[in-house]
Amino acid sequence: MQVVDLLKVLADDTRLRVLMLLRDQPLCVSQIQKILDLPQSTLSKHLAKLREAQLVKPQKDGKFVKYHLVHHYLVNVLLYDIYYEGKEEIFDQDRAAIVDFEDMLTACQECLAHEKTSSH
Repeated sequence: MQVVDLLKVLADDTRLRVLMLLRDQPLCVSQIQKILDLPQSTLSKHLAKLREAQLVKPQKDGKFVKYHLVHHYLVNVLLYDIYYEGKEEIFDQDRAAIVDFEDMLTACQECLAHEKTSSH
């Protein structure tokens, strides 16, 4: 991929937010969708462009597909140091949403486990 093409992929706030979310940990599509409040079809298009640019990679994790960064260095240096400045509040809210989503997912898993043991 040529530099111009890579910059076109990075010239979108939503894709940059996805990359910043994945900076800390891999996330499944539903987590990213919920955090960014996007329709699944819109997010899929953004993830496809990020995959084509070889910036993210999907990995099967049980029933889910989690996305992770391919080039942590690019995100850490280019995006975090340059793009993050002035947008701290947005990214801090996104990070907080990850924690909220994980808490909700844990509660759902515990509830499902309880239902399974209660029905036997």
